[in-house]
Amino acid sequence: MDSSEDDSSSLLDAPAAGLAPRLAGLSLAARLRRAVARWQARIRSRRLLARLDQRMLRDIGIDRARVWQETGKWFWQP
Repeated sequence: MDSSEDDSSSLLDAPAAGLAPRLAGLSLAARLRRAVARWQARIRSRRLLARLDQRMLRDIGIDRARVWQETGKWFWQP
């Protein structure tokens, strides 16, 4: 198996056109539920990121400027 086929992190950054074949069989309601769940997860993750103190940010290798950049995004923005 080629390692590029197994790179799950690339799925997060995949363009919408690349996701179309997997979503083609889903109903509109199912796609909407997935979108809402994804948006809620982003909101939750960004809120948790904003609550980390400087020591915790240093542990994961993120500076405060990057936190502000990430938490300033709208929920639909990846």
